[in-house]
Amino acid sequence: MAKNTLEVSSSIYSVKNNTNGYIDNIIEPRIYIVSRWIGENKKILDVGCYNGVYAKVFLDNKNDVYGIDASSDAVAEASKHGIKAIVANLEERFPFDDETFDVVHAGEVIEHLYDTDIFVSECNRVLKRNGTFIVTTPNTLSLARRILYLFGNGKFFEASNTFSAEERSVGHIRFFTKKLLKNFIEANGFKMNKFTSDYVNLPLFRSNFLAKIVPTFGRILIMQFFKK
Repeated sequence: MAKNTLEVSSSIYSVKNNTNGYIDNIIEPRIYIVSRWIGENKKILDVGCYNGVYAKVFLDNKNDVYGIDASSDAVAEASKHGIKAIVANLEERFPFDDETFDVVHAGEVIEHLYDTDIFVSECNRVLKRNGTFIVTTPNTLSLARRILYLFGNGKFFEASNTFSAEERSVGHIRFFTKKLLKNFIEANGFKMNKFTSDYVNLPLFRSNFLAKIVPTFGRILIMQFFKK
């Protein structure tokens, strides 16, 4: 049984074994929001880059894109997309010099980590002064989840690396609200600049517009921070 974050993530998010249950070529709406925030001609580190399909959106916008991920076969796939990707443990020192990147993007990563202090500290260290840190993570208090919790159905929680209330465990061990994520990142040398969500979802209902109006009800927390 996997015993640490690196082993868990490299096992669950193996492209070769497709053990995460995802369709690898599907790109979620959040990445286009993030891409607009980033713009062009930036040096970007995509932390937890997986197979590079998302990072390629940044690359297609004329950015210089690097990636790190726990899964060796995911890194191999990312390299095929033109991402300068390497295997790394996200709870240890990143294999880059201080103040290397204009942007660090961590999409759906922080919820998988035990040592989030080291992770955020490293994201800060490799960013240039006034650089941008973009974080996305599932919203524990999305409208859909609030309704489920009201009726006693906390199906998104996981008991272990292998056991979940759903059909499969995806390795989530941290659960964030907007306030908690903002306060935590800001306590580590950043200042929040933007906050939004991708969409508000309910059975037979999905609204991007409502997520813009009330992002705390949205499915995903999407935050942009500046390094102080």
